[in-house]
Amino acid sequence: MPGYVIGLDLGRHCVKAAVLKGSFRGYEVEDFLSLEPEASEDGGPPDDAAVFAAAAAILQTIEQPQAQIVVGLPAGRVSTWLLEMPFSDKRRLEATLPFEVENYVPWDLDTIVLDYQVQDKGPPAKVFAAMAPRDRVAALLAGLAEVGIDPRYVTVDAAALAGLLEGVDLGSDAPSAESVDDAPTAQPAPVIIDVGATRTLLTVCPGGQPRWTRSLDHGATFLGRYDLDPQATHSEIDALDEQATQAEQLRSGKAAKVLRTWLSELRASLLAAEESGYSLERVFVCGGGAARPGLAEAMSEVIGIAVEPLPLPPGQVNPEDAPLPEPEHALAYALARRAFAKGGNELVDFRKDEFAFQADSRLYARLAVAGAAALVLLAVGLLGLHIVEVSKLKRQLADQGSLLVSTVQGAFPDVPTSSLGSDRQAIAVMQERLATVEERVKALTGFGTTPLDALKILSEAMPNDVVVDVEEFVVNNEMIRIRGMTDSFASVDKIEAAIQARPGWAEAKSSDVVKARDGKMRFVVTIPREPTEEDEG
Repeated sequence: MPGYVIGLDLGRHCVKAAVLKGSFRGYEVEDFLSLEPEASEDGGPPDDAAVFAAAAAILQTIEQPQAQIVVGLPAGRVSTWLLEMPFSDKRRLEATLPFEVENYVPWDLDTIVLDYQVQDKGPPAKVFAAMAPRDRVAALLAGLAEVGIDPRYVTVDAAALAGLLEGVDLGSDAPSAESVDDAPTAQPAPVIIDVGATRTLLTVCPGGQPRWTRSLDHGATFLGRYDLDPQATHSEIDALDEQATQAEQLRSGKAAKVLRTWLSELRASLLAAEESGYSLERVFVCGGGAARPGLAEAMSEVIGIAVEPLPLPPGQVNPEDAPLPEPEHALAYALARRAFAKGGNELVDFRKDEFAFQADSRLYARLAVAGAAALVLLAVGLLGLHIVEVSKLKRQLADQGSLLVSTVQGAFPDVPTSSLGSDRQAIAVMQERLATVEERVKALTGFGTTPLDALKILSEAMPNDVVVDVEEFVVNNEMIRIRGMTDSFASVDKIEAAIQARPGWAEAKSSDVVKARDGKMRFVVTIPREPTEEDEG
């Protein structure tokens, strides 16, 4: 839903603006503005630059720089066609429509901007196609850009009028058309006639959709300053020259001639619409010229259909508090409503290809930059968290290092403090001391048996009937040695045999067996600590 939307009617004699404010509930009418452009230096009508300058001046008073601007390309500079296609798929239509419309226009396809609106998916689908010369679209956008205006939509002004029929009762009780060629299959359709200062727009819109458009080169200014008699019929206008005085004859005769010319052009256009297959049942008039006294009655007399003022729809939000549009603001109001159209009501838009609205690209670019900035901020945030976490871990590591140094100093007080300058040095000292302790333990344990285990095994191995007095018990890396005394040679042999019977001690040997003075036998038993091949297995 757009925010503020401004529809600009770039009239040659008066620029008009309709300001709408969008919300989730719809749009609210904010204001209607008008400003006359400055006349040219030679006193003639304002040129395009003056019209664009007046539009810029109106926008400055609104003070909504982010508002979406909608303008209309004059229907007289656009070619519109209602085509029947066997499909309504967007991709297929965009591929085939250029070749289809090539049969209807004398222009090279490279020189036009083509857009379309699918009004009925059919089958067959009814497609309203509009073509505008690229140079005319470029000239309009360039002139507006010089005064700082970048319209969001450029549509067909006459086609936009169809949206004003919203809420109008178009029942079947409307008066029927008096057509010269009223085909039985003609489609009932209302007509909107917008009488501007210098042109008149016609839009045939069955079902509220623009199907047939025309633009007449004459408007209210062409009709002059003569007020029309609301009671005068077309035949009475012809007789004014005979009824008036000489002064009145000059004035009224001119008015009658001008009006007759304009009405003839209008009637011819409506007959062309009927010949295209439309039954014109109701005619609505709007625009600044619609307020001229007697004009609607004169139109009804000529075309044979009652002409009604077009009831402009109120805003969708707070309609009771919003300003009501006047007939002269009808086109500006219709253009502004284009920004709120949805679905099949989205009118054609010539802002495509090289004329595509760049603000969308800038918006996407800003979103991309914002996304990149968000990623950068996220990366910086994660990096910051990483740095904080690393700092925290470093502090924990330093605390653990200090604890490690103090632990090593407590366990090995003989280590000088200079050798514990860092946690790595403390770990090295501790590993060195642990290696020394392990060597000492290994020396004490030997091959699979500690000194205590060896003493226990020897005690269990001694024969119960032999008394041994152990004088020496030695355990080292190479051997276990026992020096002792017993009562006889036979006892020594029993001791040797008992030790050899133990697993792993089969190589035990007795030696230095001598008889002492007291009659006892001294002996030495040596048990090698190197395992045999059987023990290794």
